[in-house]
Amino acid sequence: MNEGPSVPFGIWHSAYSYQSTGRVGTFTDERQILMHMLRTRLMVVSLEPDSSALQMQLMPSGRLVAATWIERTDPDGYYAGVTFQGVAQFILAEDGLSMSGAWAGHSRDMNTVNTGPWTLTYVEPWPGDLPQAVPEPAEKGASRTATPLSGKLRSMDG
Repeated sequence: MNEGPSVPFGIWHSAYSYQSTGRVGTFTDERQILMHMLRTRLMVVSLEPDSSALQMQLMPSGRLVAATWIERTDPDGYYAGVTFQGVAQFILAEDGLSMSGAWAGHSRDMNTVNTGPWTLTYVEPWPGDLPQAVPEPAEKGASRTATPLSGKLRSMDG
């Protein structure tokens, strides 16, 4: 693996844009996320009080960062709890405090692959111990084992 700037663990700001095939216009999703190491994986999870849940696994190689993501949308929102998943690729800034790139993921009707810009920007360190375990994304209604961060992280279960 190529060496690049280190990525600080802690709270980051995530912003991605998308066009909805069912609505007119471009929409932007912004949220606070926690970036941390889970065993040997660089992970991202949504922080409260988001009404949708995002998880990502990032694979840095120098300044290039590839990622897989899964998002369960707000059960009370336009997409009514639909789960989307896809990939992303970012270029890490030389100071390691931001990354910008693009995402790709399927449409709700599974007829197209959509793309759009995505940025991640470091905000501050996590106030306390970082999680030792974060549950894998599960189907709605599946049970989970509590983690030291339960109540602070947004569950994929809603």
